[in-house]
Amino acid sequence: MKRTQTILTVILSALVCLGACAQQPKLITGDLSVLKSETSLNTRFTYDNMMVGKMNESDYVKKKVEEANKKETGKGDIWLQEWLKDRRAYFEPQFNREFTKYSNKSIDEKTKYVLIIHTVYTEPGFYALLAGGEKARISLEITVVDSTDSNQVIAKISLEDVKEGIYKEPGGNYAVAGRVAAAYAKSGKILGKFIK
Repeated sequence: MKRTQTILTVILSALVCLGACAQQPKLITGDLSVLKSETSLNTRFTYDNMMVGKMNESDYVKKKVEEANKKETGKGDIWLQEWLKDRRAYFEPQFNREFTKYSNKSIDEKTKYVLIIHTVYTEPGFYALLAGGEKARISLEITVVDSTDSNQVIAKISLEDVKEGIYKEPGGNYAVAGRVAAAYAKSGKILGKFIK
């Protein structure tokens, strides 16, 4: 009996560590010490060549638009507008809000350094009333560059498999935008603590 409890404790601990470790930022190249004295940074978000689940984004979007338009003409086109709008309306503001809160740095377009936040991967997750669901997950590559010369790379950071799914708006856990926005908020918090 004790042996079974010990094995279960070890397995549970390993699983908790895997989840927590996957969400830790990794400094790939460069040095972040130049950011310590900065009181503000700028952020720029990119989504080029992003994977969504097991598909590249263009194939994912095509599939979702076609499926929605088969159900109701024009519904897929509305879905596409929402898919793109959610980035600026929810994902980016949530990231910036938590980043500024935890880094103690403001977001300002007229600053010395820019964080280029590239979304490499998005798993929108799902919500099912009885089954629970799956949290949204994102992976980001953050490149810190000089604001006057984006070719002058200061540092590169990787933030992989950030999971979150608890969010109140838009549509809460029921809506894709709410779950993904929560993952961006959590990413902003993690990166803010890392850069602070």
